[in-house]
Amino acid sequence: MGKVANDPTTGIEIKWVQRKILYHILEANGLNRLYNKYIDESLKGRRNKVMLGLIVYQGLKTEELRKLEVSDVKLRKNDPSVKKCKTTACMCDHEMAKAT
Repeated sequence: MGKVANDPTTGIEIKWVQRKILYHILEANGLNRLYNKYIDESLKGRRNKVMLGLIVYQGLKTEELRKLEVSDVKLRKNDPSVKKCKTTACMCDHEMAKAT
């Protein structure tokens, strides 16, 4: 085989997705302050604080929170937990078992 005389990639422009850099990411103490400063004793306010707690302390994303079912939350004395979810599709453990 011989060498190519002309570069076949000349004039081809490659597009890429520029990743956004996240700014102002809160550290753990900032997240604690945010959670503790939210005070609203109305029924809606208490619901919102629970959702904020799931985001801050369980690491749920808003899409996961939106798809969350009551059966996905397990409350035990001093040990609340949420079934693991995939980061994008929020398929909880029982849904992943069905999918395989």
